[in-house]
Amino acid sequence: MHLSCSCRHAYPGGFRLDIELETDAWRCGLYGPSGSGKSSIVRLLAGVWRADAARVAIGDRVVCDTDAGVWVPPERRGFGVVFQDPHLFPHLTVAGNLDYAARRARGGSIRRAEVEDLLRLGDLLDRRPGSLSGGERQRVAIGRALLTSPALLLLDEPLAAVDAGHRVEVLTYLERVALAWRVPMLLVSHDQSDLRRLAQEVFVFRDGRVAGHGGPEILSDPRVQPGEQVTNVLRLERSEDDPGLARLGSAVLQLPPSLHGSGRRVYAAVSSGAIALSAAPATDVSIRNSLPGVVRSVVPRGGAVFVLVDVGQELWVAVTPSAADEMGLHAGQSLCCLVKTHSLGGLG
Repeated sequence: MHLSCSCRHAYPGGFRLDIELETDAWRCGLYGPSGSGKSSIVRLLAGVWRADAARVAIGDRVVCDTDAGVWVPPERRGFGVVFQDPHLFPHLTVAGNLDYAARRARGGSIRRAEVEDLLRLGDLLDRRPGSLSGGERQRVAIGRALLTSPALLLLDEPLAAVDAGHRVEVLTYLERVALAWRVPMLLVSHDQSDLRRLAQEVFVFRDGRVAGHGGPEILSDPRVQPGEQVTNVLRLERSEDDPGLARLGSAVLQLPPSLHGSGRRVYAAVSSGAIALSAAPATDVSIRNSLPGVVRSVVPRGGAVFVLVDVGQELWVAVTPSAADEMGLHAGQSLCCLVKTHSLGGLG
């Protein structure tokens, strides 16, 4: 999939959108605080909002170009949309909602039985939306959008109103959709864990502009993120012999009980401020996890200095300016990242 979108718009009150994004990722994410312009871009893509100046194309197909006078109406764009509120028809059963979508399908390989099976909707078919949980309603909304065989699936904060337990459930179903049909997705979220699990490329929005873009690791980059701390996510391989141990490169880490489990892969989140730096491997400290690495860059920002360290994957570490000066931190320097076991948390 190749998606390109440019948008310029002046709102009453002075806020302006000035967005340029282009991606070949099958699963793209938009991240940023409320009011940064994410939902406006989804509405533009869906065809339910017109900007002062805009151009949208998916592949070679242009669906919006204000300069050329092109505006393809929403129903002819062939995009599926799932909003924070599922907008299911309350007077229809789940089966009735799915039937409505199937009748609007533009053709394609996605079949009703497959959607029901993949999203586990079989037991819900005779129920009405008012009797469903938040997670169940979103699964039905995703199924309804899929049954139109969309050229692009737009997901605008679809998990914001879903409780924590069902949130993981819906994310799992979205992952299944991505693997089963490779439906192009654009996911909008202010929650990093959603995007880390689903997105291949992320655009970070701030104040109506794109502050940066790249792989999910961009979410840990202090150069595009406001605030004095950022969150790293360690991608670890769990030990086959001990569920409390995991490997990152040549290093073995101790995991807190909350991350013990079965599953080969484990994701552990750790704040940039919860990592200490040592010029040499530390053997006489209480911190159990030591990751040898090489400094890739040193970025002063605000009252902190952020150090990017390659330990087999890149981690951001926040230190004070005085500590950075005393250690003489510089690109190419070898050192160790020290991570307390209890500072490791789960993701999603």
